[in-house]
Amino acid sequence: MAGTNGPVLLVKAHLRALIERAELLEGAALDPLELAQAAGAPEKTIREALTELAREGFVSRKGRGGAFAVKGLPEGRDAGLPKVHSVAVVCAYTEEQFGLSTYVSLLLKGIRNELATPKTIQQYLHTGSSPKRISDMPALHVSKVRRECQGVLAMETYSAEGLNALVAQGFAVAAIDFAHRSAKFDSLNVDHLEAGYLATSQLIELGHRRIAYIGERADRKSEDPTWQDRLTGYLRAMAEVGSVHPEGWILGTGRSADQIPELLPTFHKTYRPTAYVLASGILADAALSALESLGVKCPKYVSLVSADGIQTNFGRLTLSRVKVDYEELGRRAVQLLAARLSCRALPPVRVNVPGVLVTGDSSKVCGA
Repeated sequence: MAGTNGPVLLVKAHLRALIERAELLEGAALDPLELAQAAGAPEKTIREALTELAREGFVSRKGRGGAFAVKGLPEGRDAGLPKVHSVAVVCAYTEEQFGLSTYVSLLLKGIRNELATPKTIQQYLHTGSSPKRISDMPALHVSKVRRECQGVLAMETYSAEGLNALVAQGFAVAAIDFAHRSAKFDSLNVDHLEAGYLATSQLIELGHRRIAYIGERADRKSEDPTWQDRLTGYLRAMAEVGSVHPEGWILGTGRSADQIPELLPTFHKTYRPTAYVLASGILADAALSALESLGVKCPKYVSLVSADGIQTNFGRLTLSRVKVDYEELGRRAVQLLAARLSCRALPPVRVNVPGVLVTGDSSKVCGA
């Protein structure tokens, strides 16, 4: 572009090359401040380069904060990427949980479909009766994994420490739906903040204002940032309609449904919400049962929307939820691993994938 100064041209050419070689995947966030710190260039120079790339269709503006994201390029953009045909899947689930999880089976289906022939998936799971942190797992046989697998895909993980250790041992690592401030590994994540916002906004559009939230409370030490992001999305949507005490409307049940039967009845009698945002679909059955024990029927008296979860049916109702294509998530995880194999020097990448709000029976009627 005429008039563009030298530093901007250099930064622009560098970023465009990364995008064209798919070393920055579609949807990857491009934060001007982080790029400036990594490149040792002024943030203004980075922003000017990104603005020009946006005009040329390589990136798009994301949100109102001046951030950018990589746009999709025409077919064939990944022609230079190495073929991935063998991966190690590391998971904090036990073998039984791994085999029963619909979420895992969909991810694995996507992973298999993206792998090149001959396809190999080595599984490294927890032995015993309960899941643990990745860093608590027995050490992987490094030479065996390196000999048999091109990289590591991690799912249902609860710590960055163990994955960082794998990176330090020379492995290409991509985590599925797990990101952390200290991460030295790449990650492919559902946009959980947007999911919490979408779920809450759908209830607001129905006319609800007394909207409560069920899930993990705000916790800086949380080992699962995805649940924290869903809560942030809820709080943001409530703030936009002038909710003055949204944090008082949070039923803290952690990341399971175990405490819902005990806590929800008293909570509902105290606050009398007309709608609930569930942090996950796994909370739906317990929440519905607790409400029905009070004579509160869904959706006649109360509406439910889940910010996450595969579960769609509970009782005779379908659950309104933010749907994610987990097969696609599995495919893109392999693509992310391929990008890492092609450029080891690139800083860790975090790619966010949006969900889509699907309205079911649980929120069709505005609560009383």
